[in-house]
Amino acid sequence: FFLAERQEIKPQFLTLSSEILMGAQATPDKMSKKKAEIDRTFTILNHEYCIMEIGNTGFDNTFLAGIATQQYLDYIVSKGLLDLKGKRVIELASGFGALSVGLAMCGAHVISGEIPPCVPNLQQSADINKERISSAGGSMKVIEYSWGDPVEICELPCDYVFMSDIVYMSELYDLQVSSYKAICEENIKKCGKAPPFYIGHESRTFEEIEFF
Repeated sequence: FFLAERQEIKPQFLTLSSEILMGAQATPDKMSKKKAEIDRTFTILNHEYCIMEIGNTGFDNTFLAGIATQQYLDYIVSKGLLDLKGKRVIELASGFGALSVGLAMCGAHVISGEIPPCVPNLQQSADINKERISSAGGSMKVIEYSWGDPVEICELPCDYVFMSDIVYMSELYDLQVSSYKAICEENIKKCGKAPPFYIGHESRTFEEIEFF
């Protein structure tokens, strides 16, 4: 797991505990499959929620790094290491929404972005968990966002940026960096500081390490 705080020049490399990683690997056992649709259950602060994974976007399940990042979120919030109540949080490349819903159920107001073909699936995750999110005092708004798009749609400023398993297509690296930079610049303009970035990542190639 990579944690990049705004005051650091280089990312801080963290290793997830075996307990968290085992939890992430065990999660798929909870799945019930119905043809192309998967109902995956997650837990945040002892509350369960479901994500409907529909295999019509080129991706048919939440990546392992996404599951591990959700587990890590549950750990740092439950231990009092991070308080998200009332905070404004952005997640880009949100996939099926496992992390975005988890953030919202921690009481955060989440802007969750994805490319147009994936937005319906992400919106479904927001809709089926709407009451749970509301009960936790959070909110989740789904937007269309592709790397390099103007960041005004992200409704900045924000307090945190969360992302998971987003660095695996080298042809998008420059666009990703331009989005990160624009978010930081807009945030500084509006509230005087750049937000911390929490990025969960499963390392596959040396090229990805070079990116960080």
